[in-house]
Amino acid sequence: QTHSNLMRQYIIREHPSVNTFLQRPEVCGSSHWLVIGTAEDAVDSIIERISAGAADGFIAIPGGHIQSAQLFFEKVMPALAEQGWFRREYQGTTLVEHLNESF
Repeated sequence: QTHSNLMRQYIIREHPSVNTFLQRPEVCGSSHWLVIGTAEDAVDSIIERISAGAADGFIAIPGGHIQSAQLFFEKVMPALAEQGWFRREYQGTTLVEHLNESF
């Protein structure tokens, strides 16, 4: 609710075009933690947070251009898997089997 109130205040105050509004980082990546930079920066940031105990997972919402999503799936995820921070494949076929693998 706080996020939507802030967006509403921004619209009332600035009267942005739809295109301008959708390009704002807080709109395209409406999360509390954004990584802006290279794929390597994203990998380092994710590992830093997890290693520090500040996260036990993440939800990726690549923002901006479609290339953001492509970079994430082609560079970030493979790098995390290569370093052992993300699995390359699942052994089971159900969510319960996937979750039981980690325990």
